[in-house]
This record gives sequence, structure tokens and C-alpha cells, in this order.
Amino acid sequence: MRLIHGPLSGRLGGTLLTILKVDRLRLAKRRWRGFAEDGEEFGFDLEYPLRDGTFFFHSETRSYAIEQQTEPVIDRLSRKRLGLGPIGLGFRKPSFSHRNPSRKTQGLR
Repeated sequence: MRLIHGPLSGRLGGTLLTILKVDRLRLAKRRWRGFAEDGEEFGFDLEYPLRDGTFFFHSETRSYAIEQQTEPVIDRLSRKRLGLGPIGLGFRKPSFSHRNPSRKTQGLR
């Protein structure tokens, strides 16, 4: 495992580009571990989190860069077209207005 402490300026000429794919939550951290496409293991101990597309290591034949993995996205427009309504508003708080409030006070006496 190779320990990385910060980003590098860019890709070295004449080297192969090798990607290390990372999810958004892990990329936001300063300490984490990951495997590149070629199986090389890297440990990250950073001052600040890296960004998508950042080069972090060079070898004689390869330059390694971060790539953020894609995530599924909910399309709000298609929810409207399907008649589902906004996200998070599918359930309402039950209404108890039909109860007689005087019953509750009678039991406490």
C-alpha cells in the first residue's frame, strides 16, 4: 500500500492514465483507502479532501487520478408526470379533530 498525503500538479507525459474510482462520501473524507484499476492499493491521509480528476501518484509508467463514481438521481419532473407529487410529502400527519377533547379532561378528574 502506498500512502498519499496530497494532490499532484498533473499527468506526466508518456505515462498511462490509471483511475481510482471513489464514491462521493468517501471522496469527501481526509482518511480513506482504495484500489486503482490495476489493483494497486492506496491509503490517503490528506490535509483536505481531493476532488474529481485530481492526480495523486506517478510511477515510471502510470499516472493515477481520482474519478468520482456516478450516482442514481431521482428526476422530480418525472414524478410530477406520474402524478406522485413532491418527494417527502406522500404522508400526512393524522388528524384527530373528530375526537371530543372534553373526554380526555373527564378521565383526569
